[in-house]
Amino acid sequence: MSRALPSLRRNVSWAFIGHAVYAASQWLILVVLAKLGDPTIVGQFGLGLALAAPAFMLCNLQLRVAVATDVRDTYGFGDYLGLRLLTTAAALVAIAAVALGADYRPETAAVLLLVGVSKAVEAICDLCYGWFQKHERMALWARSLILRGVLGLAAVGATLAAGAPITAAVVALAGVWLVVLAVHDLPAALRLLRASGDTAGMAGRVGEASPIIRLDRARMLALVRLSWPLGLSMLFVSLTHNIPRYFVEHQLGEAGLGIFVAMAYVPLAGDVVVRALGQAATPRLAKYYADSQGEAPTAGLANFDRLLGRLLLLGLGFGVVGVVVALFAGEFVLALLFGPTYAAHADVFLWVMIGGGLLYLGSLLGYGVAATRAFERFTGPYAAVAAVALVAAATLVPRFGLSGAAWALCVVGVATVAAPLAILYALRRTQRRRAGRGA
Repeated sequence: MSRALPSLRRNVSWAFIGHAVYAASQWLILVVLAKLGDPTIVGQFGLGLALAAPAFMLCNLQLRVAVATDVRDTYGFGDYLGLRLLTTAAALVAIAAVALGADYRPETAAVLLLVGVSKAVEAICDLCYGWFQKHERMALWARSLILRGVLGLAAVGATLAAGAPITAAVVALAGVWLVVLAVHDLPAALRLLRASGDTAGMAGRVGEASPIIRLDRARMLALVRLSWPLGLSMLFVSLTHNIPRYFVEHQLGEAGLGIFVAMAYVPLAGDVVVRALGQAATPRLAKYYADSQGEAPTAGLANFDRLLGRLLLLGLGFGVVGVVVALFAGEFVLALLFGPTYAAHADVFLWVMIGGGLLYLGSLLGYGVAATRAFERFTGPYAAVAAVALVAAATLVPRFGLSGAAWALCVVGVATVAAPLAILYALRRTQRRRAGRGA
């Protein structure tokens, strides 16, 4: 007999704790880089993240979301893991091509490659998280985030304190993440796999568990067809967030990018809660939406709207708190976290926090549309958001510098809210049209 599922409140609590510790650790890694180094190494690290994120967003196909919303068990864990290993290798090849082919200094190119390796490890962890999320076992996800955050921070701090370069610090970060994957994530996923009796994809072999890694060409192609629109859309989302950084690095160099990256990390305080809410609620939202497509359409939609509305109210509250803090204590916060060089840009920081608040709402709406599994509808709206980001950054950053980058972030925030709203509206129109034909 399967264990009862944890309550949504318990899952949100675990997700919040895990993301809070992990986000705090990522903040402190930047603080350590700023305190023990200079804005240049912060910029190198930030550039590595900005390069790796789009590559993995595209190649990963957002399989974690596909796993978490697969309420009908169409695919098994082995199908998802086999495809994730192949796409992770493709992402690493793409990052290496850019890092080695572009005109970066050798040390910067090395940092870009090593950050890519750390993100490759994270990609496998991420798939395990999708499995935990699907079965609403957010405590397992939280423990992994806590381990990766604390051990990663300790590894980076100890390496830099010993006088080693930034490249050695990133190697240490990737190393401890690999240990967490091997010791915690994969064993926990396999235990849950056995407990759930995963037999997806094994038609004709009743009771036989699916393999841990399944490289079935037909099933992988079917999974790619399902997920590639979501992967492409998340590429656009990642580019949307990172385009201002590319323009800052081009106009102001690695030091200027380091200052902007540090400020942009502060809204992660609210994003911790936003992610906890969205990720814990996604399986429940997916169930409600599936109900709305079945025998209980009215009740399913009502439950879906009610839960999503509560999430948006909470996200709005966190955004307002962040803006108030930036307005009245922005300079103090920046000085405390990063030092006086960063505190001199408190006026820019206020706009960064406004943009961050808008992104909270866009992110929560994104979890809502992901729960519908209507992935084929995502590409156009999110491509439009990326185009808006490109135009905003190209227009504002060259003329206004860091202030222009922060204003571009606000423009991006508005577009990020509009895109999922447009998708949800289109889905409702389609559903009403079908209901009208069936009446």
